[in-house]
Amino acid sequence: MIKKGLIISLVLILAFFLTGFQAQAQAQPGSIGIGLQSSYAFWGSGGLSVIYDLSPAASIQGIFGIGARRQSFEGRYLHRFRQEAFWDGYTFGSAGIYSGPSTGFLLGGGIGIEYDIRGIDGTLPPISLNADIGVIARDGLADFNVQLRTGFHYRF
Repeated sequence: MIKKGLIISLVLILAFFLTGFQAQAQAQPGSIGIGLQSSYAFWGSGGLSVIYDLSPAASIQGIFGIGARRQSFEGRYLHRFRQEAFWDGYTFGSAGIYSGPSTGFLLGGGIGIEYDIRGIDGTLPPISLNADIGVIARDGLADFNVQLRTGFHYRF
């Protein structure tokens, strides 16, 4: 079941990259996005997320995951390699810490897409949705997982 979901997600991500939309990027230097993002602590559920756009092509993101049995903080650097009117393709690298039944470090990276819902209707609020697929290595290579993560952010 998980492999089928990962394959479908990869196909959708590749389809977005192969489409021929032309326009400018949605990220502006100095803008901030606040919302929810899947986090390591929640194993697929959401954690509080803050994104700060350094430039149209680069952003930093902090994800604070607080669950009943596990907590985490993850920092991510996002590089947008494809910028279009209402969607961007990005790669990311991440590092973080977690605690719960055990405590340790996280490292990861991957690829994803971000979509501005104003592409549906220009009167909608500035909310972006994102989905990415990547790997998370816990405590070196003691635990290695492929994860599909999603999120949404209100951009201002």
